[in-house]
Order: sequence, then structure tokens, then C-alpha cells
Amino acid sequence: MVAILQFFKYGADSTDNVATKILRSDEHFLSTYQIPLKGGSNFKGSGMDANSIIINESVAHALGYNNSNNAVGQKIRFSGDPIVYSILGICADFHFGSKHEKIVPIVFLNIESNSIYRYLSFKLKSGSLTQQIVSLEKSWNQILPGSPFEYSFMDQTLASLYIKEIQLKKALTLATWLALIIVVLGIVSMVSISLQNRVREIGIRKVLGSTAIQIINLFLKEFISLILLATLVSVPTAYIIAQNWLNTYAYCIEINAMPFLLAFATLTVLSMSIIGIQTYKSASLNPIRSLKDV
Repeated sequence: MVAILQFFKYGADSTDNVATKILRSDEHFLSTYQIPLKGGSNFKGSGMDANSIIINESVAHALGYNNSNNAVGQKIRFSGDPIVYSILGICADFHFGSKHEKIVPIVFLNIESNSIYRYLSFKLKSGSLTQQIVSLEKSWNQILPGSPFEYSFMDQTLASLYIKEIQLKKALTLATWLALIIVVLGIVSMVSISLQNRVREIGIRKVLGSTAIQIINLFLKEFISLILLATLVSVPTAYIIAQNWLNTYAYCIEINAMPFLLAFATLTVLSMSIIGIQTYKSASLNPIRSLKDV
């Protein structure tokens, strides 16, 4: 069960409090979700931890303990609750929701203190999921007859938090391939038109002794300037759009030059290959025939 309460250090002013999420769990929660302990110990499940709590590092910092281990054994209270709780352990910070939000203080209360809960978590073994779910449902019906057995998988729950990102990824992948096709068609068209308009020039250069490689280099130099111009326009625009999107997350990567260098290298190699192949075909023609046909 998740709730939000105000907590403060025992003996301190109750108005100097901090909001925290409350999770009621047992001694198996941390191991099930592979959340490491940074200090202290876990619940023992012996019935002696009713007034003990486990906090995450954010709670320890909110209490003024830069070293999490110093918070072990300290006592806190919740606003409106007369019970004094002792900090038994400190776990690592973890994301309880989407990464659009910052990690918040979280306190684990032992389920023994109040048997109010809404969810059960099970870590299934690899193998037949259907058989294991049927077994769980059978046990559920024995313990809670008449109550509906509803379940979801954690990976599906996590995916639902980022459904927009998943859809955006699919859309961007499709847009990238379409853009690549358009670029290829555009380059082919531009080179074809340029070669068609300069057939006489190519023939004259061949007659004067220019090799096919020299003619290819001539066209490459002309088109590489267009590639550089497109890069100068697109890179700052793409950087600004990507940075604004990443800023919607509380935690995000830093954009480096690698994606832009990779895109530039891919576009350059692709363009030069197309230009080189088409120019080579034109430059390999008999120059006398080229001059005669024009």
C-alpha cells in the first residue's frame, strides 16, 4: 500500500517535516526487487520489527545524514502518529515511478505493524509462466475465496510508463527510413540532372586527357559542399530538439557529438557512393559519342 505522509526527526520541531511515500512490505521486498542495502539490516520477519523502518538514501539526506550509515538507529515520527519509529536499514535510491520525476523519499513500514496491503509481488522462475500463474490463482482462491484474482507483469507495467516513448521510437524509426529513402532519391536525381547538363563538359575533359577518377573527384568536391551546408543547418536544429525533449526527464543522458558524427559519416559515405557510381558510368562513356549526341 502506498501513501504519502510527513515525517520529522524525533525530538525536532514537527513543522520542520518532509513528505515521503510509505510502503508497507515484508522482509522479502528488497530481495525480490533486487534493491541493495546501503547500511543497517533488513526486516527479520520475527515479529520484532513492528516499529522499525527501512528508508532510502533520499530520506537519510533529508534528515541531514550525508553518510547513510549514520542514520541507522535514529528515530523519526510521522505527523499525527504518536509511534516513534527506529531506522533499521537504508536501501539504495530507486525509481518508484517514471524517470520524468525525481527520486523521492521512501519509507518502508513492516507489514507486521498494520496488516493493510493492496498488492502482492511474486518473482516467478523461468519456465512455464502459465502453470505458475494457475498455481498462484489456486492458492489465492484458497486464502481469499470469492476475491477476484487480478495480476500484471512488472515489465508490462514499466512499459506502460513509457508508452509515449515507445510510440515515439517507432515513429522516429519509420521517419528515419523514409528520410533516408528521400535523401537517396534526391541525390540520385540531382546527380543525374547535373551529369545530363554537363555531358559535353565531361566529353571535352576526357578528350583533353582527364581520367574517370579526376572527373569523379570534380563532382564529389561540388556535392560535398552541399552536404556540409546541410549538416550545418540540421545539426544545431536536431541538438536543440533533442535537448528540449531530454529536459522533460529528471534524469537523462548528456548529448555528445557521436550521434551527429555518425549521421554525417553515413550521409557522406552514402552520397559519395551514389555520386561516384553515377559519375563513373558517365565518365566511362566514349567521349566522341558523348560530344556527337549533344
